[in-house]
Amino acid sequence: MEEADRQSTEPKPPPIFISGVTNIQPLIELLNTIAKDKYLVKTLYNDQVRVQPTESSIYTAIVKALIDKNTELHTYKPRQDRSFRVVLKNIHPSTDVDNIKQDLEDKRHEVMNIWNVKQRITKKPLPIHFVDIKPSGNNKEIYNITTLLNTIVQFEAPHTKREIPQCIRCQQFVHTKNYCRKNPRCVKCAAQHLTSECPRKAKDGNVKCVNCHENHPAKYRGCKIHKLIQQKNVPTTKRTSYRNNIASNRCNLCPGYKRTKPTASNKRIPTSYYRYGTSSKRIPTSYYRYGTSSKRIPTSYHRYGTSSKRIPTSYYRYGTSSKRIPTSYYRYGTSSKRPSRTQTHDEKPVRSDGHTHQPDNGAHQQK
Repeated sequence: MEEADRQSTEPKPPPIFISGVTNIQPLIELLNTIAKDKYLVKTLYNDQVRVQPTESSIYTAIVKALIDKNTELHTYKPRQDRSFRVVLKNIHPSTDVDNIKQDLEDKRHEVMNIWNVKQRITKKPLPIHFVDIKPSGNNKEIYNITTLLNTIVQFEAPHTKREIPQCIRCQQFVHTKNYCRKNPRCVKCAAQHLTSECPRKAKDGNVKCVNCHENHPAKYRGCKIHKLIQQKNVPTTKRTSYRNNIASNRCNLCPGYKRTKPTASNKRIPTSYYRYGTSSKRIPTSYYRYGTSSKRIPTSYHRYGTSSKRIPTSYYRYGTSSKRIPTSYYRYGTSSKRPSRTQTHDEKPVRSDGHTHQPDNGAHQQK
């Protein structure tokens, strides 16, 4: 029971990549001798085999047995042996690292390694330190520390590197020299020796890449093998995709803007649709404030409704009667005859039917 709990909490060991396997039968016999039914094998390209142990103890035993037989392989550092790395900022570069280590240990953080960071070009020391801490359950509590050696400091997580690691021993990618047991290859001439042991000390153009066999050093980032691995392991980030989406929908009025070619899944929407929906038909400008009717509404109806007949301008203030009211009647009522210009205000206008217009209360009196 205790062994099962230990296996469930134990991290998974890293895989082991074995190169130059032309006959797998001796390898299977060796694995069965060390740990029967506690490993998995997967055949890869270029005579390469991947072995995945199920336990950390089995991983250590397999690696040791393969190294004793001078087998070409590479693997990775076990997760339980990896340190917890943090970045220490705002502490003077001349501070003694032993004092920093002692102060961190007083705060219950066991430091494995600590070193100062220098500027890449000028090599000037910076107020930044890398700190490797032994894995523990309280590792993340180090981010809460704000003072160290009576100095205001800040702990941060290191930035993730997007570059593909390259082994300086065999010149291949995605692993490092610390866990590589392959034959050494030169970065310049691709011969089977270390780069430091190469007899060619002067720079010349007669170089060869181990990976693609072209005329460039093995560490050249323009190598086609490096580009393929870069596309597979480090795809385009969300930040780049977001910029592309912004560029495809940007306004034409932006200065210096170069339009990208629209794709089938990203058709450009007319500017007039941005505020009124994404209908397949263009909405006339005059409809934006008055709806999306299939017929265009005359400008004169915008303030007075959507009647099918146009209302004369003179009716706007006096109703919607079917007959036009003369302008001279606006002050004297709605009589069918226009009052004479010589008529005084005291006299009451008389119509032909005998009615008298009374402007005070609008009532009609019949004689």
